[in-house]
Amino acid sequence: MITVSEHGVQKLVEKKKAKLFDVRSPVDFAKGSLPAAQNLVLRNISKIVALADKKDHLVFFGSDDAKMAAQYAFGMGYANIYYVETMPTWSDKAKTDK
Repeated sequence: MITVSEHGVQKLVEKKKAKLFDVRSPVDFAKGSLPAAQNLVLRNISKIVALADKKDHLVFFGSDDAKMAAQYAFGMGYANIYYVETMPTWSDKAKTDK
């Protein structure tokens, strides 16, 4: 499990090597998130098994729950786990898929 900077998340996304999970509430998620991010609140972390393979790179972000979600995923056997301690805010240009 690795703490990653906003820039590190950008690199993973640009290389299409990451699945993004926004751990904020559905209400906050609906107000906006990163493209391709899925909403996965901490109380539903067990649903990750339907959303990602064990070898996928997973990035959790959005709130203080990101670290805990990453820890749970690690405990469930996922190895390539990253979390961001803040909500990524990079520009729209950087957010688009390449």
